[in-house]
Amino acid sequence: LNEVSQKTNKYGAAFIFERDSDNAKILEETVLRVAKEKFGARADKVIAAMKRTDKFPVKDGDNKADYAGYAGNLFCNANSNVQPTLVMPDRRPMSEKEIAEYLYAGAVVNVVVGVFAYDSSKGGADGVGIGLQGVQFVTHGERFGGGAKAKDEDFPELELAEEDNVDTFG
Repeated sequence: LNEVSQKTNKYGAAFIFERDSDNAKILEETVLRVAKEKFGARADKVIAAMKRTDKFPVKDGDNKADYAGYAGNLFCNANSNVQPTLVMPDRRPMSEKEIAEYLYAGAVVNVVVGVFAYDSSKGGADGVGIGLQGVQFVTHGERFGGGAKAKDEDFPELELAEEDNVDTFG
């Protein structure tokens, strides 16, 4: 889970799921239902425009195949203006330390999202988005890229002249 902007307190995450999973079907059906409820007869045009401009919220992971975990799957980005509820498997709220330890790219989670429609009255185009409401850690998964820390032996051992004072490097 990434805090998108510290200035505006926006939070967001990408969630990857198997292409043929029940979750994928439910999410896509919900997006289509919300579009039809909001836009009525125009829903098909709105959906087509969202797909054409890559704004449809359920996306093909093959388009991000260079990134770990995406190829062969679907994904969605979910965002929130308030920090979502973050809980452990027993539904206990996560501490800051647990958030850093358990919510990483590749962790297996349950997620609660809200699907909402927006219209062009506020500028931009009509569409459907996904709001992030909560995340529950389920189990550890394979970490996707990065996140490794350097080990002491990764650095060369340097000899300092007597006049060099290590304290001046801070």
